[in-house]
Amino acid sequence: MIAWKLTTKFDKERHLFFEKIETDYIVETYICSCGHTDFITKYPEQKLKYVCKECENTKFYNVNNAWRNIEYFLYQNFDLEFSYEYDIQSDDDMISSLYITSIPKSINFANRKVIYSKKTVYSLALTINGELKENYSLRFEQKILSQLKNNLTQYINENSCFNIPVSIEKDLNLSIARFFLKNKHLKDFDFYYWEHIEKVKEKDLRIKDALENLANIHKSRSVKKAIYQNYTAQLYDTGKFNSTFIEVFCKTIKDLNILTKLINLKIGYSIYSNLDKDKLYKIMHFLKKYYSEKQLLKLYDSEEFNANNYLFIDAVRELNYNIENVKNNFKKVSCKVQSLHDEFVRCSKEERYKEMKNKRLTYSEEELKACVAQDTYHVKLPKDGKELFDWSEALHNCMAQYFEMIQNSKTIIYGFFQENILVFAVEICDDKVVQASSKYNIFLDEEQQDILDKWFGLFFINKERLSHVA
Repeated sequence: MIAWKLTTKFDKERHLFFEKIETDYIVETYICSCGHTDFITKYPEQKLKYVCKECENTKFYNVNNAWRNIEYFLYQNFDLEFSYEYDIQSDDDMISSLYITSIPKSINFANRKVIYSKKTVYSLALTINGELKENYSLRFEQKILSQLKNNLTQYINENSCFNIPVSIEKDLNLSIARFFLKNKHLKDFDFYYWEHIEKVKEKDLRIKDALENLANIHKSRSVKKAIYQNYTAQLYDTGKFNSTFIEVFCKTIKDLNILTKLINLKIGYSIYSNLDKDKLYKIMHFLKKYYSEKQLLKLYDSEEFNANNYLFIDAVRELNYNIENVKNNFKKVSCKVQSLHDEFVRCSKEERYKEMKNKRLTYSEEELKACVAQDTYHVKLPKDGKELFDWSEALHNCMAQYFEMIQNSKTIIYGFFQENILVFAVEICDDKVVQASSKYNIFLDEEQQDILDKWFGLFFINKERLSHVA
């Protein structure tokens, strides 16, 4: 138990002369750690050296300072051992998970009693608008924060809070709760699994209505059924739902039979989750000028499309880089991913080179550390746009279009050279290999893959261990 001194104004305490006379007196209450309590009435300027009558203790901590600034008080008295407990408070606007201690706040002078109140030293609050507010007066401890999160999560699961949609199969967590508080128009729990649904702002939206909206002008039962089957298949296969291709197909394909077949395709949605919908619209409108809907179905429903998904993403990006240039220079090729990709690259190559050739690329120390000799290879980074373009020409691929992404540190490309000849290149993003290929986007052979695996394991998988040793 901590020995406290609490100072209050005598005139605000209920006593025999309460509200009958005015004085300058104060009451100093001494609550000793031995359990003894004294109430002393005195002038503010009067000096008093108090000694506990029971245990002769002379050290008492000023609880008024603790109430004024608990953070500074705890900093000054870091050796004090407080008793803490967890609590939850809620109102119409906020649910707060608290880490609290009880300290003297006021007195009942007439009954000679000390009244304790709760003082929050750490709080984690979820607001009705989905904000997560954290405040703490103690030194940060992950253990406390974790318990506050657990308590807050348990509370929102046991109580109906802020009309958040619930699921029979899955408990809420703070991420889910915040999502729905920020998107109050979404009324079904499974919207949490929809990609980019936060961009849809229709009032009081249900999943049934959202799926029907995807059909656009098509009222056909077969189209709506295909959309629903696609939706359930995506949730089952990936745990997410991405409507990008469905929306684009429904707005660009007129033949209902072809449209239904396109919707039924199991395109790798997780791979295309960040594909810009507007850019996909543009490539569909562009292709429809040269190819029939039946040819487009064959394009998407092909092994080549599934095997070259990143090549398709590159083709979309390349077309949108300078769409007017492509429109003016495009020569009709076979309706295949590789052919279309290469033609788009050809159309925009000259313009891209002019744009990037004199721009330098910079890298972090960690990224530069991976430029080493690896068996018979030398690993390098392109120093500028011209060098990246030359690499692209050497491997006959489109890596030049990654210049802006490298420049903005969103991805990085390493080249593997033998005797100053570029043999293959690898793209790495978030410490993961995104793609690796040799000439004409051909997959690495066994020997090249072994070299890459060994190098990647040394500089990326074990990166933390290496930096610690260094």
